[in-house]
Amino acid sequence: MPEREQPLPPAPEVDRAALDGAYVQRRVRNRRQFLLWGVAVVGMTVLFSVYFFLFRPMFLSGVSSPVVPGIAPTTAVSGISADLIPCLELQSEHTHQIYSSDSSFDCPTCGMSVGKIKTNPCEDRASLTGSTREILFLLNSRDPLVIIRLASNPNTPAVAQWSLYRKRLANDWGGLEPAMYTQDSPWGELLFQLEQNPNLDGKIAEDIFTRFTVHDVAVEVGDIFTLLKNPRAAFLLLRIARLDNLRFNIEMAAYAKLDEDTVRYLAQNISYTLSESDQYSYDPPYQRFLGPNQEVHHLLALQQDVPKELLLTYLNEFRECSRGVCGISPDNLAKIEGDVLTEGVKNYFFSSPTVVNGLSRGVGNYLTLLKAMGTSKKTSDQSLQLLIDTFADAEVKALLLENFNRIATLVSIDAALAKKYPTWRDSEIADLRQALGSAQQNLNLRQGVSALPAVNQRDQRRLVDIKQLQTVIELYLVAQGQYPASGRPLNLGVDATCLGDRGFALQCTGNVLMQNLMRDPAGGFYRYTTIPERSDQYCLKFTLESPLGELLAGKNYASEVGIRSGICGH
Repeated sequence: MPEREQPLPPAPEVDRAALDGAYVQRRVRNRRQFLLWGVAVVGMTVLFSVYFFLFRPMFLSGVSSPVVPGIAPTTAVSGISADLIPCLELQSEHTHQIYSSDSSFDCPTCGMSVGKIKTNPCEDRASLTGSTREILFLLNSRDPLVIIRLASNPNTPAVAQWSLYRKRLANDWGGLEPAMYTQDSPWGELLFQLEQNPNLDGKIAEDIFTRFTVHDVAVEVGDIFTLLKNPRAAFLLLRIARLDNLRFNIEMAAYAKLDEDTVRYLAQNISYTLSESDQYSYDPPYQRFLGPNQEVHHLLALQQDVPKELLLTYLNEFRECSRGVCGISPDNLAKIEGDVLTEGVKNYFFSSPTVVNGLSRGVGNYLTLLKAMGTSKKTSDQSLQLLIDTFADAEVKALLLENFNRIATLVSIDAALAKKYPTWRDSEIADLRQALGSAQQNLNLRQGVSALPAVNQRDQRRLVDIKQLQTVIELYLVAQGQYPASGRPLNLGVDATCLGDRGFALQCTGNVLMQNLMRDPAGGFYRYTTIPERSDQYCLKFTLESPLGELLAGKNYASEVGIRSGICGH
């Protein structure tokens, strides 16, 4: 007999409440996910629509396609003014130089015709517009020069710059001549304008540098030179310096604003590969620098913010540099001014073995440093005084306090210095006198008139007094129609103490132009006189103890024609 089937075990009891709860949670979760996906799809659709609308020119397959098909050129499109529509087409005439039709010169002083500029409004608009909408619209122009002007516009956004960078313009100018351009081809001009753009997209600068390093023929040496002068490409400077190209590094040290890392790299002794012309410039007899590193270091010291320890190292090179060629900027010199005046540095320069035309190169360069320190506003008062104390004895110091513009004073200073430094050449004595004189005058200016010798103070006071008197005399002329009359010469401050609407007097009433007329600071007086029959002339006499500017020591006068030396002719 067949076996009987065993009965199934009883089904477990089901928790209906739990099942219902899980079912409800799953439905809620599904609905939430569906809603989120729906919102995301709608959001992406909106964003893509806006992006496509704003940057639609980049999606067009060819620049010859009209931006808005079927729209007449005189019709405004999407906020674009009607006069911009024709700019999408190739222009019949471009911005260029025009000259006079006749053969006569328009510029007698320069011996040639004056170039005049005829402008194209589409190019002007592309160069100057600040509207992103207009810029993106003009990206579709078929005219190369409109596209090139967009590249020069600092308002062109980065995404549009990148689009311009990727354009492939015609290889030659063809019928566009005589357009105003500087490069050999439209593409070269476009790239040049982008590289100069003050808001250059960093991605473009990076790509140009990369293409140069892999020897892409589309990027030339000139492109790197242009980038060196654009602050927007400053992030590339250290990497360009590490190419160890002498021409790049000279240009960089002279024109770019370098960070400390780049300065420190260039301050090293780099093994440059020199071209034949480069090598020639460092060989006698045309040698200005002992080598390429010295030239780069010289430019760093002149143009860059260089750390002090690098400047002290540069002093070793500075000693043997051609006299009159090397230098240090006032800011950098201020960092090492105390070191320059030490006995050790002085002796190092004075021990230079190089003598040219009988002059020590080291001594000449050291005096160049002293002259720069003496005239610099950055040099401290302490260093200015130390310079004077180090190189001037009591006799020279006394002469420095006299009027430095007098030839006799200069001759006396040179004679005193020659006595102190008997082996120095005349030109070296003159350089030292100039350094000392500049340092003393620099101190005098900082400390005011009170620091000047008493004679110079009195003359300065006299000139101020005379100018003030001239002013009130001219005011009297405006009010009365004539200069103040004087029947006889008046000693101001003695014969007359004020100037009023009735002229000079001992006591003034009514409208008083000046009370308490000043007297000469040495106790004398200024003398005023007029000619009775000439009310449009006057003479105000005064005396100077020493030359002051263009005025000579001795008799001087002020009149209606100015302040002069000599005797008044009235």
